[in-house]
Amino acid sequence: MSFPDSPDVQGAHVRSAEPKSAGPAAHRMLRGLGGLANAAPVTFSLAVVFALQLFVVAAFRPSYATNDDVFMTMVASGRGVSPAPDAHLVFTNVLIGGTLKGLYTLAPNVPWYGGYLLTVHLLAQTALLYCALSIGRPAIAADQKRGFAARLTPTSPGDVSLRLGVFLICYTLVEIPLINRLQFTSTAFLAGAAGVLLLLAAMRRRTMQTEAPILGLLSVAVSLIVLGGLVRFESFGLAMVIAAPVALFAATRSSRNAIISTGLAGACAVALVAGAVAVDRWYYEHDPQWSGFRSLNQLRGKFHDDAWTEYTAETAPLFAEVGWTENDHAMIARWYSEDDATYAPEKLQTIIAGRPWQWERQSVGRYVATFREIARNRAVLSVFLALPLVLIIAPAGTFGRRAVVATATFAIGLLVLITWAKKEPPIRVFFPVMSFPMFVAMLSLGWRSEAAATGAARNAWNLASGLWSIKAWRQQTNWRRLALGLTAVALAMGVYSQARRTAHVTTDRALLAKFLDQVPPDGQTLYVSWEAALPYELVSPLDNLAAWPQASFLSLAWTQKAGWHEEVKRRFAVSDVAQALFSREDVQLIAGPEHRKLFERYVREHYGVDVDFVPLLEAGQKFTVGRYRKRASAVQVASPAHTEPPR
Repeated sequence: MSFPDSPDVQGAHVRSAEPKSAGPAAHRMLRGLGGLANAAPVTFSLAVVFALQLFVVAAFRPSYATNDDVFMTMVASGRGVSPAPDAHLVFTNVLIGGTLKGLYTLAPNVPWYGGYLLTVHLLAQTALLYCALSIGRPAIAADQKRGFAARLTPTSPGDVSLRLGVFLICYTLVEIPLINRLQFTSTAFLAGAAGVLLLLAAMRRRTMQTEAPILGLLSVAVSLIVLGGLVRFESFGLAMVIAAPVALFAATRSSRNAIISTGLAGACAVALVAGAVAVDRWYYEHDPQWSGFRSLNQLRGKFHDDAWTEYTAETAPLFAEVGWTENDHAMIARWYSEDDATYAPEKLQTIIAGRPWQWERQSVGRYVATFREIARNRAVLSVFLALPLVLIIAPAGTFGRRAVVATATFAIGLLVLITWAKKEPPIRVFFPVMSFPMFVAMLSLGWRSEAAATGAARNAWNLASGLWSIKAWRQQTNWRRLALGLTAVALAMGVYSQARRTAHVTTDRALLAKFLDQVPPDGQTLYVSWEAALPYELVSPLDNLAAWPQASFLSLAWTQKAGWHEEVKRRFAVSDVAQALFSREDVQLIAGPEHRKLFERYVREHYGVDVDFVPLLEAGQKFTVGRYRKRASAVQVASPAHTEPPR
């Protein structure tokens, strides 16, 4: 691939990366930044990222992307869906769950869960900025023993500004959306990806300086990779797969000694993650309340989360074999699986094994719809609009533009595989994957000669000047003007979309607070929330949940049959949730109109009862709590399996 004005060619004999058009103030700023970054790269990286994160949290007031994180917050803190602090977070390793449980027990009013996710982001972004500033730059000989804390060999201030500028573009387009839609899946991916890139930075340093100590770099890299595996194992695997092409590109430009050192560190990280996963599985399977829960959760997930099954005239006989009606299938497709008899694991397995569902759902239209949805996402679109500018800045050669393009292509292929094997990837999966080429471009700056680095800095400064200087804009080629224009649009669109999300969240959060204010804090009512009817995800990561009433919640989501879910049912003497909803005043439902229609039909089919929904609490038209009552003319036909004991 060929691009005009390549920095590798133009900058071969340039003494300074500071163009004459830059004024004294700009010179002083560049030299000051360069001096700080060279003298203390770790401290500089941490300070910059910490300041950026403070600004993002204060300006955008982030929320969670899904209700999963709020459920796990409640579980660890012993509020809402969990009657006491618990280490069983289901998707996150029990080592983290146990730590959070202990912290909430000691200081229950501190938002430990949200704080831990934000801390992982802080560490990962600090590692990424350190990579951007230090990769390809050897440490000062006298400081080599200090490892990753060593001072870096001085380079032109323009080179430092180039590296910092690329990082800031990545931070704006990638990290701000990730923090504003905080989610443990994307957090785990970020930690794992940062760890891998730090491994490659260590490989590059050992290649450039044979005797350079890299134990510190390797230790931090391994820690980040393991941390990603603990937060969510599947995201760890995804990060390792997407980083594989980059690692191969880097290996072709590295010494054998460097490859062996980093390879051993990577193997150590994988072994530690495998050990942590083994501990986690043992912990769950040896707990009577949790044995088999995860396999059940994966099985029923094929009906709702993965949406493999479909009720049609052709598939109806298979459902009839296990005694299901069309409404029974519609109920589990909307996450309801409380009925042990109707939704027994044996019946679920019979249905899944009865047809080649995975193959039957494959179609060109499905893939077109999936990638149309991804392409329409403003965060993804912003990243791809900025890629032309990044490709101009990235060096030519194997580890540069080719690596960026190859990674982007590989990312698309990986999403195709996920769509085929499991489901249409949600934003918490496809956005980090599609953003990874930006990190590769940042890393590629370390694979240049010193002369090329100097030229690249001058080239980038002149290019960036086109964003604010009409004179500089006129001096750009058409290709560069296009790249600059697209990047300006990307930055504006990315920031605007996040600001718009913040505005919507702020409005809906106020309605949620109004709703919660109406909930009696006596703890005598059990609230059953169906699917996403109650928008838990509006909760701030810095919320300690103290504003929530001392009420108990059952969530009709993946939480069904979890140990703490069953404990809440025992405390309220509920053995049959459906019957309790229409026979007890202290069990109330939070659900949307579609859910209520399904439930009314379900009660009619399984209990022979006609019921009406009576709204009790409302906050605008967003959230409604109510209970069911039998119609006066209804006659109940109850079976022993559907009898709710008196409380």
